[in-house]
Amino acid sequence: MPKILFNVTEDWYFWLHRSNLALHLKEKGWTVQVLTSDGEYRQKIENAGFTWIKTPIKRASRNPFHIPFCSFKIRKILQMQNPDILHNVSILPILVGSFACLFRKKQAIVNAVTGLGFVFINSRNFFRIALRRAVELAYKSAFAIGPSRILFENPDDLELFISQRIITAKQARLILGSGVDVLRFSPGNKRNDSFRVLLAARLIEEKGIRTYVEAAKVMKEKGEKIEFLLAGISDPSNPSSIPIEEVEAWNEKGWIRWMGRVQDMPGLLKEVDAFVLPSRYREGIPMGLLEAASCELPLVTTDSPGCREAVRNEWNGFLIEKDNPKELANSIHKLYLDPELRKKMGKNSRELATSKFASSIVNAATESVYSDLLK
Repeated sequence: MPKILFNVTEDWYFWLHRSNLALHLKEKGWTVQVLTSDGEYRQKIENAGFTWIKTPIKRASRNPFHIPFCSFKIRKILQMQNPDILHNVSILPILVGSFACLFRKKQAIVNAVTGLGFVFINSRNFFRIALRRAVELAYKSAFAIGPSRILFENPDDLELFISQRIITAKQARLILGSGVDVLRFSPGNKRNDSFRVLLAARLIEEKGIRTYVEAAKVMKEKGEKIEFLLAGISDPSNPSSIPIEEVEAWNEKGWIRWMGRVQDMPGLLKEVDAFVLPSRYREGIPMGLLEAASCELPLVTTDSPGCREAVRNEWNGFLIEKDNPKELANSIHKLYLDPELRKKMGKNSRELATSKFASSIVNAATESVYSDLLK
């Protein structure tokens, strides 16, 4: 039977974003191996019947020799495991994993671009332009290696890479998001005694956490009885991680209620009335938006690549400008004042999730890419 090796920097990221696919493949008879970090999700990975292998990649490393060092290490792992498919997820695994295959001419590679962050946002800043050119060159070099397919989660990223000649159209495949379990993330019964909004994300600047807090302050100052929930923990290896002390201060002032890490996300989503993600950069398609949509919630997010794929403005939520707490507050206020609008938008969200983003749809599309490469 075929063997696949997932190359993902963080074990928690693999579990949250690729475990559904991996379980689907295992049921189909695939041998599944996961090259990732040794974190708290390692046990879940092994308990699911996957082979865990420790990655040499350190996301926080600033050592210029880190990529060639890791490529050498992963090349040895590939020689030992000999997978039929190497599935690299996100930029570092894409670069390291692809360069590791430089002399493995028959190695089938799937590279998943999960968003472009700040680097590909238009800027006149010399450093930003130089960084973008360097990243484009690195991507182009990596994508030229082996028989490969490049997966994109949204059409904006795909079109950009083709227009910049980073890839060829033949290599590209569009698969919307990484899939949501629409049975696990299902509608719940809302409480009628309160209105609660949720932002669930890593506590980093790019997720628009400060915009959310500012919107909460606006509503609190107006005396509106809206509860703003914030779920998530810091990301110490990310330079834009928001200090926990600052989050705790927001919590103490009553602007938001910080919930930390939430283990039962389906349960929490069933208890809130709306989901918000005021992202400040280019996402793939945020899993939080898909899970909330599947739970029949109205959504408020920024009109930016990735985010806009999950929201049709004024149909299942609102698209707003980034870094605009006033517009965010106004959109939340509209939902607060109109229960029927919330209900209508929520049902539309569920319809969108089940028809476009269900894990069964995404898994089948991804497996077809593997089959195409292995012909």
